[in-house]
Amino acid sequence: MLARASRGGTATRCSDAWGSSTLLPFLYQTHTIQRRHFQPTTAHHDGHEQADGDPNQSTSSPTSSFRIVPVNTSSFRMVAASSGTRSPHTSPRPPTRPPSSRRERDRADAAEDHRGRPRHPSTDHVPFDRSGSAGSIGAPKTTITPGEKRVFEKLFTLKKDKPRRSKPGEQKDDDDDDDDESVESILESAVSRIHAQERPAKEFPAALKPMADEARARRERQSADAKEANRTAAIQRELDATNALLDAATSDVELLRALETHVLGRVVALNLEGTPKSEYERDVFRLHIRHRRKIRRQKVLARTSGFVNDRTGMLTVANQDDLEIMTVNFPDHLLHYMTISPEKFPGSLLSLNLLALLKRLGPAAFALGATTQLYNAHLRLLYSKFPFDLYAVVEVLEEMDRAVYPFDDDTEALLVEILRDAKKYVQRREGGPALEVMWRGAKMTRALQRVLEWRDEMGKRREEAALKRVREEETMREVALEVGALSPV
Repeated sequence: MLARASRGGTATRCSDAWGSSTLLPFLYQTHTIQRRHFQPTTAHHDGHEQADGDPNQSTSSPTSSFRIVPVNTSSFRMVAASSGTRSPHTSPRPPTRPPSSRRERDRADAAEDHRGRPRHPSTDHVPFDRSGSAGSIGAPKTTITPGEKRVFEKLFTLKKDKPRRSKPGEQKDDDDDDDDESVESILESAVSRIHAQERPAKEFPAALKPMADEARARRERQSADAKEANRTAAIQRELDATNALLDAATSDVELLRALETHVLGRVVALNLEGTPKSEYERDVFRLHIRHRRKIRRQKVLARTSGFVNDRTGMLTVANQDDLEIMTVNFPDHLLHYMTISPEKFPGSLLSLNLLALLKRLGPAAFALGATTQLYNAHLRLLYSKFPFDLYAVVEVLEEMDRAVYPFDDDTEALLVEILRDAKKYVQRREGGPALEVMWRGAKMTRALQRVLEWRDEMGKRREEAALKRVREEETMREVALEVGALSPV
């Protein structure tokens, strides 16, 4: 009994010396544990130690009247985690937790400790536990095994040919352990590259290649033929429709107005030289637009013709179909006008102004519509209306030569006709003495001399052209013979 009392007194004095009435095991009687890890509840102790058991279980022993309250400190958790043991009075930790989540929780706990309690030295730790924070120093920030690490290193080497370029201002987080690209994308890229390397290239059978080329060429020819057929049909429809409008004219003035509205105005709308410059171009253009707006609605006009009004209300752009159609049909329309005008209206002289009107539309429109046939029609009409004005005929011939419009057989035939008529009048076969005197005059003689010179020039050019064609044919024949001689038999 004395020994028990002595031990009890000693324990009581130790407990009083620590400033607490709670009796703890000897190894846990430290300032740190009593201050931060335990909360005393009783002051009685009989010297008997409590056996290990559930601390939450209520017993009649005096030593079971105290409870252990875990304190939320980062140092205690770090020690428990590193040592691999946990206190029976703390709740179990999840078996796995991402490193980033653990760091965030530690930071939050540290901030809470800093705000709620006074700061303690970093030397506070559980006594006799040497695994402490030193075990966590230098620990890897990943759960990947060495074998998995080697596999990922091999996968990342496949992406070296396509390095990822970081955007300007982009910074990589040092705490982020995950790569920017997911494992799935890396694996998919690697597998696709391997399959592409292993997949053999498709080779078309050599025996079927000529047949395939022939089929492809046949399809291309059929497509080109279909497009050409559609284009030809559209050109022919426009030609027939416009010629019908010209044929429907009942006077020479109406015929000229129809030509300006449906032909010349449409050429001006092609905008070959920019905005119309002359007043005649603007007038012809207005006639064309007035007619189009009269027979069509504005919506149909904008969709089919492709015309667009500018600030002055002038039409400046036409679609591609109009350009192709008028490039082919414009000379035919002019020739048709020069043909039907003398036939339907023999006394009219308006058709003689066609070349002058065409020049007023600009050089581009003139080059698009003027031809040797148009000049021949003009010369024939000029001579039929003014047979004694041979100088006008000579001027037209000189203009044709300057503009590089070649003379053809019809032009030479007209000059031969003029010379025959002059011979008949000079020899008094027709017309009587008055016409004989007129044709024998000095002016007519000089004009006839010019006509004769142009006739000789045409004959000379015709012979040169014939000789040129013969030489070309001989050259082609010689080349063909040489190729035949060199070709293998």
